[in-house]
Amino acid sequence: MSIKVLISNTLWSTINHVFSRGILMLSGILLAKYLIPKDFAIYSYYQMTMVMISSYAALGLGVAASKFFAEFSVCKDNQENRDTITTLSGISLIFSLVVAVGIFFIPNKLLGADLGIPSYIFAISVLNIGLNLIPNCAILSFEKYKKTTLISLINGIFCLIGVYLAIELNQVYYSIYFFIIACSVQLIGQSYLISKSLNGISFKNRFMIKKKSLLRIFSFLGPLVLVSILTALSGWIIGRSLLSIYGEYIFSVYSIGLQWFALALFIPGMISRVILPRLIRGNIENSDNKKILKISCGISLLFSFTIFLLGYISRDYLIGFYGSYYQEYKNIIIFFLLIAVLYAPANTLGNAIVAKLGSLPWLIITLIWFVLLLLTFYICIAKYNIMAAIYSQGVATFTLLMLSYFLCKKKGLL
Repeated sequence: MSIKVLISNTLWSTINHVFSRGILMLSGILLAKYLIPKDFAIYSYYQMTMVMISSYAALGLGVAASKFFAEFSVCKDNQENRDTITTLSGISLIFSLVVAVGIFFIPNKLLGADLGIPSYIFAISVLNIGLNLIPNCAILSFEKYKKTTLISLINGIFCLIGVYLAIELNQVYYSIYFFIIACSVQLIGQSYLISKSLNGISFKNRFMIKKKSLLRIFSFLGPLVLVSILTALSGWIIGRSLLSIYGEYIFSVYSIGLQWFALALFIPGMISRVILPRLIRGNIENSDNKKILKISCGISLLFSFTIFLLGYISRDYLIGFYGSYYQEYKNIIIFFLLIAVLYAPANTLGNAIVAKLGSLPWLIITLIWFVLLLLTFYICIAKYNIMAAIYSQGVATFTLLMLSYFLCKKKGLL
């Protein structure tokens, strides 16, 4: 993979996410600024819970899809590869339906955290996100970044329409409803694009499950199931604990910090998404990926550190985006940006570990991170309020980075 291709793919992937997920952050800023903290807490808790539940529905299928679609893109006529991707699509459909239906059996008080969010909203959202998973990963593997730009733009427009209505009508649920519509538009558009790259696989056979392929998928998928669950569950546990102990205001502050954490990881995330299929192809084609991995880590680190410096310089203005409610906690954004500097290269190294060494080593590292994160958080929460989230994230993320780096160095990946 040349540097030119890496930059081009990353650029188009970034544009797509600016139109979709980037606008999602803008939506959060506008809702925090113009709605009361309780309404913003409803929106933030919905997003956080949806991501957590969707990870249960995905069960690590995202990385598996990147792996098997990347292999299919190299050898489209290989019957084993064809059976694997249809089986993968069938599994994803079943998991999404099961989890969506299962939501209705969870007590709303447990799921909605006394914020009154109806269960059907979570069910529809999770089904939507789950069905989007395979097409989204296929887009990455087929490298159709440029062709998805229009879809992402439409996605973002629907999100902004929902935000506008929520503010104008003082009803936060409009932003949620239009987010669901945006996800549906994305699903239809991406499914149409990848249908042209499936090399004659008809729609009725696209979800056909084969026993042999099941064994192949789950032998790779096993550890990733836990990785997916642990990653999503960690943020939800911390957010839910802050909401229960300190209320909606502190939870909203935590949500603001997570927004900027996501922003600092925006380009690193794009790089990580772009290189994963290439690393997997490198295994097939016996390519040396050391150079591209080092460059990717360097770019990720540089970008996240630049965002941190810009955030530090403009720290007195950033919190103003959210209105006067949150002036007291302007430094929270800076702390989360600093943690993102540590996390940025770790994510890229994690993909290299999965691609080259398998998913079990990454599960072990993630498990250490998860235990350390929650242990530090609950030790600190009674005394340090929201800073407990900062301390725990900092300690756990530094450990994650060091373990990932030394493993990659030891195994010759760097």
